[in-house]
Amino acid sequence: MWKHTVVLSLTLAGLAFGVSEGEACSCVTGPLAPAGLSQAEKLDHSRRIYREHVRREFEQAYAIFSAEAVAVGRDSVTFRLEDVWKGDLPRELSMEAAPDPNVYPTASISSCDYVFKAGTKYLIFAYGSSVATMQTRSCTPTLDITGSEDTRFISNQAIAALDELVPMRSKPKG
Repeated sequence: MWKHTVVLSLTLAGLAFGVSEGEACSCVTGPLAPAGLSQAEKLDHSRRIYREHVRREFEQAYAIFSAEAVAVGRDSVTFRLEDVWKGDLPRELSMEAAPDPNVYPTASISSCDYVFKAGTKYLIFAYGSSVATMQTRSCTPTLDITGSEDTRFISNQAIAALDELVPMRSKPKG
């Protein structure tokens, strides 16, 4: 349990106290746990702050869905959707995205860009005014849901918060 407390705390700290723009994005999601709390209390605090962050982003996002990246191009990614928490979405859609530097080593990307990899499943918080204009933003709960134990732990926190907001997930059209 202490490992998850550290991971979630470090994730929130990284989001809250980002380093200079030249090194990484700077994000603020909420206050860090007060000093003197037990590990269990710190974990509870981190979970509560992260769930509040997910709720805020839910209100701002045009669409929220889980999907597998099936094709990644130089400036777009195509997703095959699985579950939808917000939005009226097709089974497959493409969005503007940063290129994978491992595939496009000369492409220009910033530390704020979210890089998608084909074959990986994601929880996507998409912003825009339509399916055609959707894109991800830095400092949101968009993340890999099939990654390491730590990223799965954090994605499970986000999904639990979404399930509280939308008890019945929908399926994409088609």
